[in-house]
Amino acid sequence: MIRPVLEALEEQVVLLKLLGEAKESGMTVRIGHENAHEGLSSTSVVSVGYGSGGEAVAKLGVVGPTRMDYPGTMGAVRAVARYVGQILAES
Repeated sequence: MIRPVLEALEEQVVLLKLLGEAKESGMTVRIGHENAHEGLSSTSVVSVGYGSGGEAVAKLGVVGPTRMDYPGTMGAVRAVARYVGQILAES
């Protein structure tokens, strides 16, 4: 069951597409078959754009099981994005 997920994540194009779907300032959550790549149909992806000011310069995300703690994961992804965005703004 983990093999298709690992194979999908090894393909850089899949990762770029997943993170490319993250909204500039909002959160994107894809659950199970909402993921376009068949190898990720048993996973969920929570992603968000971050950067300095209101402009997203990069994106980050978490890949996990479909039965994850969505509120906790979404909060953690948002917090890390905010923290990294603050670091970028200071430099």
